[in-house]
Amino acid sequence: MTRIRLATICLGIAALSAVATVAQTPDLSGTWKLNESESRVDPAVAFAGLGGNAGVPVTVYVTQARNGTVIVGSDMNTSRARTYRPGGESRAPLGNGDITMTSRWETSTLMSEGRDAESGSALREALSLSTDGESLRVEITVTADNETSSSTLVYDQARRESACEDWPTPCKDWSAHQSKPPA
Repeated sequence: MTRIRLATICLGIAALSAVATVAQTPDLSGTWKLNESESRVDPAVAFAGLGGNAGVPVTVYVTQARNGTVIVGSDMNTSRARTYRPGGESRAPLGNGDITMTSRWETSTLMSEGRDAESGSALREALSLSTDGESLRVEITVTADNETSSSTLVYDQARRESACEDWPTPCKDWSAHQSKPPA
């Protein structure tokens, strides 16, 4: 009976520790607009997969689940959302393929790193909030062929969305074309 109680207590402590860790991490959720004047963009180092052919997405959408998983999407390439699983693995585009990334929280920064075993290329991404929570900083570093390049993207929190006519895929006035949008 003592072993069962001890195991139950240990499991309870481990669960509380995991909850406390998730509670201490910042919430990166929100709609974020690129602050071009504060960003430093190396054309060779973009937010791979999220910028489409443009390289760096102007708007990113971040969702953070209770379990700590962070999902980053953009309106440029909606089919290539990035997933970060702290304490786990996820896939990310690098070069002409994908690599496996491992993610973890380092204090208040979400770190994600991976290396392509075949080419030796490496990708490191760090996401963090400004002290006032109004800016999201994304630091991206790529090492390939013994050369390291990096970009620092600063996104300001969007308090309201722009008119849909300004979106990369603008809205359409369906009343002028047909009675309702296609299903």
